[in-house]
Amino acid sequence: MKLICQCSIFILALATIGTGCKKNTVSPDEVTDSLSVGYMPPVKGMQLTYQGSGGEILTNEVVDAYDSAGFRVADQHWNVDGFQYEYLSRYNDESTVIAMDTRSQYEASLQLIASQPGVTELSNTISPFIITLPHENAVGTIACQETQIAEYHFLINDDSDGAVEIDFIGTYHKGLIDTLENITVPAGTFKCLKVHYPGTLVFNSSQGQPVPPVQLDFTEWYARGIGLVRMGETTSRGEALTYELNEIKK
Repeated sequence: MKLICQCSIFILALATIGTGCKKNTVSPDEVTDSLSVGYMPPVKGMQLTYQGSGGEILTNEVVDAYDSAGFRVADQHWNVDGFQYEYLSRYNDESTVIAMDTRSQYEASLQLIASQPGVTELSNTISPFIITLPHENAVGTIACQETQIAEYHFLINDDSDGAVEIDFIGTYHKGLIDTLENITVPAGTFKCLKVHYPGTLVFNSSQGQPVPPVQLDFTEWYARGIGLVRMGETTSRGEALTYELNEIKK
């Protein structure tokens, strides 16, 4: 069903991120030379540009940065294919916590579903996804807990087939910090924590053939003073995508 395919394509774009505009380009050493800095961009106005393996350009801008209750906090806006995500990152001496709020993209998907002929009884649940990166002894620790990031339920009333009940569930599973390693991307060489977590997309329909779950596999690299440096994603359908940090501006 075309509608299910659209939902699938939408959710597979979830983990991508990025922003850009004309500012001073800086080197990796200028932003990652202090161990007191967390795994996130800490400066208001800082902009990161990423390039995808298919030539896509993604951008991320720190729209606000401030100190609160012992934490350095950064409010980030990622712009991906016309969608805007809000990430709220914070760090103290012990760890960096990254909260990914993807409601804007899910809401756009829900509007797409609701606009389809015959769709009724649309309901949904959306939850943020949180990654925690310890600043010491991080390798081997849990970076994220299993999270059901989205659940949709709706009916499609078809004159020929009657009402078709559709359920969609997107889940990210428990993730680990694998290693601390140096990686090189177009923006430079960075010492990064490597985080790996799987995911699953499940589509259920009351009619037609069962749709096999789509298995996702994410690997992400985070550097101090930057946040995300590289992200790789593969799926059980044979799709693969990589994004790398291309430029840093502040």
